[in-house]
Amino acid sequence: MKKILCIMSLILFSSGVFASQDNILIKENQIQKRINNIGVKILNSNKLEDRVTFVYDEEGKKRLLTADKTLTKRQVVVFGHAYKHIENDDELAAYIAREIPAAIRSYDGLFKGHLSSIKMKAAPKKYELVFDSLAVDYIVKAGY
Repeated sequence: MKKILCIMSLILFSSGVFASQDNILIKENQIQKRINNIGVKILNSNKLEDRVTFVYDEEGKKRLLTADKTLTKRQVVVFGHAYKHIENDDELAAYIAREIPAAIRSYDGLFKGHLSSIKMKAAPKKYELVFDSLAVDYIVKAGY
């Protein structure tokens, strides 16, 4: 009888944990859909044919301190700490558009773009200025 009561109490108390995890997953899924919609709109309106993936990463700060492989994976990563400060779609479009040129640039060059990625990491200021001007062009053409 005690075993049955213990098992029943475990089931009842653990269901609350699963419900909170479901809410977190639903929220992250909505954020990912929003990021995908804005990113695809920017790519399509600018007729950019290179494949770029958009990723929402809540735990991004730890990964930033280690090796950053987003350039060679052709990803635009929206980190959770940055997403908290984004208030509307225009700001999110600017954030995404700022990262798209780096992902597209990684397709050019030797060794499937790995050499271009190394050059971007070695001298980032030179590329940041170019990427900023391209980002403004992208968001204007996308209607943001």
